[in-house]
Amino acid sequence: MGEVLGTVGIDRSDLATHAILNRPEAANALNFEMLTSLVDVIAAEADSGTRALVLSGSGGGFSAGADFNDLTGGGEDRGFDDAVALAARALTEAPFPVIAAVEGFAFGAGVDLAWSCDAVVLSEDARVGVPSTHLGILYNPESLALLHSRIGDRAWRRIVLLGDELDGTTAFSLGMGEALAPPGRAVAEAMRLASKAAAGTREAVAATKGFSRAIMERTADDPGWQALRMDLLDNPERREAVLERQRGTKGS
Repeated sequence: MGEVLGTVGIDRSDLATHAILNRPEAANALNFEMLTSLVDVIAAEADSGTRALVLSGSGGGFSAGADFNDLTGGGEDRGFDDAVALAARALTEAPFPVIAAVEGFAFGAGVDLAWSCDAVVLSEDARVGVPSTHLGILYNPESLALLHSRIGDRAWRRIVLLGDELDGTTAFSLGMGEALAPPGRAVAEAMRLASKAAAGTREAVAATKGFSRAIMERTADDPGWQALRMDLLDNPERREAVLERQRGTKGS
């Protein structure tokens, strides 16, 4: 790992930059520091003229999702959702192709980040899931809508509505990835794709990505959905679920 910005590592080559979520001791769980670091990395790479970026995790996994030590189980957790949405938007709006390499696992907010990238390479033995219904919440409506447009209805229902955990091969068969790699080879395949994508001009890539975002954005800002989301954030059962996850984290 060449450089480290906060909790994100950075390796650079001639055409592509490799950004690495770097909290292996916490399964790369996303906290405010890491989300801020990722936004800073994207901004710095945009300024430096990077032609393509690969995003992966350290320690054999992509990200276990939200760091429950940064959550309260109450409505104030909307601030964390907003931080995730900001990082996801930075990936989507980056003026260069961004390819996620998902090894090991990607859960919850980790899925949000990976599928905000322009392409996803899945390891055959990866595990992918969004356990929001098990935690008693309606996930951020904007994020849910964008994920639905990105992966399609069947996959969305499996991982979001049913709370199913998919292996990489199954997720790929449902259209959740642009490439499937043998275990341990997702980053190498993502770097290969990034090197090809880097051949595009920055202006054309930026314009095309902007148009893609315009297609994906629908009507997820209906105030009724946000009101329902806030009701669920303050639900006592949801608070207890978060506290239970915190106890499990501290006991491991």
